[in-house]
Amino acid sequence: MVYFADFLRLQGRFTESAVFLERCLYAYETSFSFDFHFVQQKDSNEKGKEIEIDLRQQAEPLNRTFCECLVKYIDILGRKGCNRTALEYCKFLLALSPLEDPYGVLLRFDFYAIRAKECELYLEFSRDFCNQFHDGADPLVIFPNFMLSNALAKHAISGDRTEPELGLKQLIEL
Repeated sequence: MVYFADFLRLQGRFTESAVFLERCLYAYETSFSFDFHFVQQKDSNEKGKEIEIDLRQQAEPLNRTFCECLVKYIDILGRKGCNRTALEYCKFLLALSPLEDPYGVLLRFDFYAIRAKECELYLEFSRDFCNQFHDGADPLVIFPNFMLSNALAKHAISGDRTEPELGLKQLIEL
């Protein structure tokens, strides 16, 4: 069903493709264990249960299919204008494999965060993600797409509507 949905998506039949992808995601959702939670659970005895999925080549092939289905659904959600929902799916997919990011979620995250007007969330994410996974390195150096997105987010938060070109240059220089 995933590949048929992809076939429809490539033909430009996005509505029908979305229906098949939703069916695939529903099938995966019904196969989850009752103990599975989409968000991290904090127990009093544990630091926090991480949800990760093994996406190596020799791992279960359905893991990769599940993630491919999520990526295609994120793209369709973006086309529908459901930017906040696409952002939430990006966060979920990134939580499944934050270090490897084999599907380029970090390249989508900033786009959907800016489109969903979640600028504060985006700036906090870019700072915290680099602190947690890249030893506090500057996110602008690690991810070049974050440079423009950080400038756009800071500009949107400031609400300054006078001379946007000058303000954007100042933000990039920071």
